[in-house]
Amino acid sequence: MQKIKLFLSVAAALVFAGQIAAQNKVTGIVTDMTNEPVPGAAVLVSGKDTGTSTNENGEFSVAAAPSDTLIVDIIGYVSQRIPVDGRSTILVKLADDTQQIEATVVIGYGSAQKIGNIVGSVKTVSAGDIVERPSANIGDALQGKVAGLQIFNTSGEPNSNVSVRLRGESSLSLSNEPMYIMDGVPVSSSVFSSINPQDIENISILKDASSTAIYGSRAANGVIFITTKQGKKGEKPTLAVRAQYGVSMLTNYNMDMMNSKELIQFEEMCQPSLKNDVAYQARKAFILGNNLNYDWTSYLFDDAAPMLQADASLRGATENTNYYVSLGYYSENGTFKVNSGTDRFNFRTNIDTKIAKWAKFGANLAISYSKSKTTTTGWYKQTPIVQALTNLPYRTPYEILYNEDGTISYGDRYETYPWDQMPDLIEYYNKNTNDRQNVNITGQTYILLTPFKGLNIRARQSVDGFDYTGEAIYKPSYTPGTNRGTNVQGFQRYYQLISTNTAEYKTAFKGGHNLTLLLGHESILKHQKTLSATGTGLTDDRLTQFGSTTTVTSWDGGDSECTFNSFFFNVNYDFNDKYFLDASVRTDGSSLFGANHRYATFYSVGAMWKMKNESWLQNVSWLDDLNLNVSYGTTGNSGLGSWYASYGLVSSGATYNGQDGWGITQVKNPDLTWETVGTLNVRLAGRVFDRVSFDLQYYDKSSWNLLMSVPFSATTGHGSGFDNIAAMNNHGFDLELDIDLIHTRNFYWGISGNVNYNKNEITKLYRNLDELSFPLKSLKYQVGKPSSLIFTQIRAGVDPRDGAPMWYDLNGNLTKTYSDDIMQFWEGHDTNSPWSGGFSTNLSWNGFGLNADFSWIGERWIFIDERYYTMNATDMLLRSNFEKKMLDIWTTPGQVTDIPKYGTPYRHDSSRFSNASFIRLKNLSLSYSLPKKWLEKTKAISNAKIYLTGRNLLTITDFEGYDPEVGYGNATSGMYPNSRQFVIGAEIVF
Repeated sequence: MQKIKLFLSVAAALVFAGQIAAQNKVTGIVTDMTNEPVPGAAVLVSGKDTGTSTNENGEFSVAAAPSDTLIVDIIGYVSQRIPVDGRSTILVKLADDTQQIEATVVIGYGSAQKIGNIVGSVKTVSAGDIVERPSANIGDALQGKVAGLQIFNTSGEPNSNVSVRLRGESSLSLSNEPMYIMDGVPVSSSVFSSINPQDIENISILKDASSTAIYGSRAANGVIFITTKQGKKGEKPTLAVRAQYGVSMLTNYNMDMMNSKELIQFEEMCQPSLKNDVAYQARKAFILGNNLNYDWTSYLFDDAAPMLQADASLRGATENTNYYVSLGYYSENGTFKVNSGTDRFNFRTNIDTKIAKWAKFGANLAISYSKSKTTTTGWYKQTPIVQALTNLPYRTPYEILYNEDGTISYGDRYETYPWDQMPDLIEYYNKNTNDRQNVNITGQTYILLTPFKGLNIRARQSVDGFDYTGEAIYKPSYTPGTNRGTNVQGFQRYYQLISTNTAEYKTAFKGGHNLTLLLGHESILKHQKTLSATGTGLTDDRLTQFGSTTTVTSWDGGDSECTFNSFFFNVNYDFNDKYFLDASVRTDGSSLFGANHRYATFYSVGAMWKMKNESWLQNVSWLDDLNLNVSYGTTGNSGLGSWYASYGLVSSGATYNGQDGWGITQVKNPDLTWETVGTLNVRLAGRVFDRVSFDLQYYDKSSWNLLMSVPFSATTGHGSGFDNIAAMNNHGFDLELDIDLIHTRNFYWGISGNVNYNKNEITKLYRNLDELSFPLKSLKYQVGKPSSLIFTQIRAGVDPRDGAPMWYDLNGNLTKTYSDDIMQFWEGHDTNSPWSGGFSTNLSWNGFGLNADFSWIGERWIFIDERYYTMNATDMLLRSNFEKKMLDIWTTPGQVTDIPKYGTPYRHDSSRFSNASFIRLKNLSLSYSLPKKWLEKTKAISNAKIYLTGRNLLTITDFEGYDPEVGYGNATSGMYPNSRQFVIGAEIVF
């Protein structure tokens, strides 16, 4: 027995030794198809537990027997199985796996789709294009990123919203804003200013009907779909901490105003009698002798307003649960020195958990709280930017004191300027406040059931809402104020409750056929409540709450709601990853519209051909990808300003016989219906030479049943009401290019750009009229003309003989008579630009990164409201500063100039407009990521980065106003100027 045991032991030892001897040391290098090393690739021995990974040079070494097979695998490349065949050295080339690395997005009610398999027109902007942008509003980070998406920062105030237009304006009276969706939940446009940018995974812009028709009556202007971060299966927990600090100042302050010497010269040009006015000449001598030339801009605006942002997030997954939790804080002072700024706190949690093999539950919750201080804006002189432009440079905000030695010094600050009775805004906002508070909440819960393979049944309940509180306090100690001792309160509560239920079935058939069916129902309830009140009688600056007022002088309130009820269906089919079809239909019903047209049906159909996957193109080596997409469909616009536009309304009326009466204030319209937009989209996209990606799209958007206010017969007792009476068309193209100029292992340089051209024209008007004119609003619509073509009196210069302004009449003749009768279209001058776009460059080398983003807008003409002061010498002389061009004012016969003589009434005409086209360097960012080998020594930190960012650093424009981007509608309106920012930040991931 002992001999048998000894024999077996020796035999086992010999077998084991044979196995050891049979294994060789196999070395090699893994590269991509351009012969660049691929670090971090897993090299495993098939069927065994041995393996390794490639180093930074793509090299590996592993023990393997001659008959073994190696598996080389890394995300982004096609996995390879390589027989050893007795070799000791193996060279491995990995091909890009375009399908594996292709991102997925959710753009409808179903599950995620690969971007390359989406039939519709969708552009996705990743988190990397957003996170380092120093702005409270994420819309700012999208500017210039997407062809056809025009975004304007119409006010530089930190808590302001942006103006967003996608492929032109499709309505004359209703909202032209896109629909906003976050994680499948429709939300208000305020999401752009309330969400923490660090929580965003990506933002998808849905342009055509194939991608938007599933949303029906709210998607006529496109859809912006925001996807927030989630934990990912197999992802280890990571804690990310991020902070940045910066300063802000005014940007692009272009208006060329007079200094004191020039202004005095101008005043004497306008009123030569001032040269003999003893008092005026004494003041002139004093001003020039003491070199009084006050800088009102520096007095009112800060050149280093602080900004701070800090965030922390935890992200990860267990076997059954993935999670994402974040906290964020953002604080920014406005450039106006007092009562301007915002503080925002964010909390978010996204959790998904598998509660059974066939069931999954998820809950997302986002809460934000913001507190803002705001200032008055408008074209009047109580606005900071208007005062900075127009305050007299030889005046100061302080009382001037005369010293015994003949010098001067400054005393107390004026509360009201003695020369024009305007308030000093620093003093005004130190004693009067205008504060706002917002609490936003967006949340959803869902349960997903998978009773058998391929079928997903989802029930989702969601809410989006906010509470807004505004409080304006006019303190008793501010004696110049007509509202002193007053507290004004405003409150608004808004919420929408949404119930969405869908059933999605995915299946595949032999031969490469794939089919997805989606059936759904959605109900939406919107509710809004408002309340406002004004109280007076405050007597103590320490007691300014509304409860301390003694008299309530006014109050108001409202309560309104509307509902939507919808059914929708989508089918998606593809064959052999070559041919794709997508069709959607949605029926929407809403309380917004008349009883005879409560329901409307919208649809789309689209197809895509992946031409590169055809056998006759697969061997074309320089062509990497080529797709052709065609779609057509309809969407609706339900963006009514009133939720009761179709109803007959009554309100309190005149008193009769001592009793309050009531009267009809709005005529019932049971035929009021949806505006509809039909969109054709043709797209050709691809990639060539593994360097250049292109995306060219043509679109044609026709809008019909457009709502407009139409006149009623005087016998009805009502002036006007809404009716569906107009039609309009937008057509144009989008072009996007991405070029990888240099792409090696350690160095990358790429450029990208996009351009959009959009032509707009009205195709139908009320009662088939050719034109509708509203002279009091400087507005006219005409069939065949753009809806935003400027309608005004066209200035023809100044008569050299007498200095009188001249205009063109309707026959093209010169006239000196200004009236509404000579108003006409100013051909080629539109308040909306047909051209827009952006371009970027991105470099990276050994952990360093440099990124520059530019946006541009083509020719568009904006009315400069401030010229009522800066070019109106007749009304404002000795009360306002003026633009330097006013020094060319007509004074003598024969003088050729475009500035009419002093005494000419100020006129609103084409001379008040200026070309607001611009190219702006939106963001310039320099970053450095610490080497991984440094961080590995910490045993805790997996990634660390520092960065410097500049925003709005450069603006190229011929605009004669103070900022080509700000304004309300087609006018500057004294809005808050945009800011230039410099930011330093850091991010650490544990």
